[in-house]
Amino acid sequence: MADRHVHLSQAEHNKKLAKKLVNEPPYHDWGITASFYSAIHYFECWLYDKREKHTETSIPVGRDGKFNTSPHAWREKLIHNHLSEEAFKKFRKLRDASETARYLTLCRIGSRKSPQWLDGLASDYFPPDEAKNLVEIDLAVFLAELGIIKK
Repeated sequence: MADRHVHLSQAEHNKKLAKKLVNEPPYHDWGITASFYSAIHYFECWLYDKREKHTETSIPVGRDGKFNTSPHAWREKLIHNHLSEEAFKKFRKLRDASETARYLTLCRIGSRKSPQWLDGLASDYFPPDEAKNLVEIDLAVFLAELGIIKK
């Protein structure tokens, strides 16, 4: 398990890359993904001082010795339980946009139950300004909630 400072360093590294990429079309879609991974590492840094300490080491285990949920689902539950609804929604927005950018699918956005696929590149689907907003606004709101950085 990485310690608090390693997560913080990785989060800052990912955030710098996200800010760089969102200002370099056509690679701005990768800035979205880097911002999501930045949010994950900032959250793990914040969680390190809490009872759970780390997502991967605090997943509930069933009687059969197996995890009751995936690390990703457990992290979202921790975010939902520990942070405000606004911060949770910003994290989900970053996650959904990152998944769309990586997998070219809209299945997790909105209430769609079956996958809908992009008919082009993620860099065409996400306008550069939307990518910038995800990094400069949505990520910033999430981080402000953690108290690691200011809005």
